[in-house]
Amino acid sequence: MWTKKQALVTSRADGTIEILPMRYNVSHQRGWRCFLSPLADDPAAITEDSVPSFRGRSLFDALAMFRATIEPAGGRLLQAMASRHCWMDAGTYDRFCRRLTAGSVQTELIDGFLPIEPLEAATLDEQRASHEAWVASLPSPPEPGGPPKSRAMRALDQTNASILAAREAAILARGDLARRDGDDS
Repeated sequence: MWTKKQALVTSRADGTIEILPMRYNVSHQRGWRCFLSPLADDPAAITEDSVPSFRGRSLFDALAMFRATIEPAGGRLLQAMASRHCWMDAGTYDRFCRRLTAGSVQTELIDGFLPIEPLEAATLDEQRASHEAWVASLPSPPEPGGPPKSRAMRALDQTNASILAAREAAILARGDLARRDGDDS
């Protein structure tokens, strides 16, 4: 069974950093499945019947299950997926997340495994509260029938949307679960 290799970077309550080997995969029937050592060290031992270390309907959810095991003792995941300024990307369910800016509907698609500083790491509850605060900070949607936009503004909006879509497509193309040549794990 094919799995993708990924290191999880965590900090303990005493400030020490730990790097945990992990392997993960996804299937329509079983969702996202993540395997820590000893299975992560022996990919040939991972089969359809292997019990994952944690799982979820998205990779964000699976990592939330992992975080639930380390956060009560003061541990933190030191990757963007656990940043207080990020939340899962509901469009991909993959390794990507969205960086949120208060008051702005625009979000930035980023790799959820990018490293973050310990001060940026949040518990899942803190991260959820930050996401809820971001939602509350968004401007109210415009009233229907508001002032019409000029043709120039509509064209600018369409161009900007095309640029953002092309940028996100390029990011997704670089980080999907597609097997790469030479990747035998």
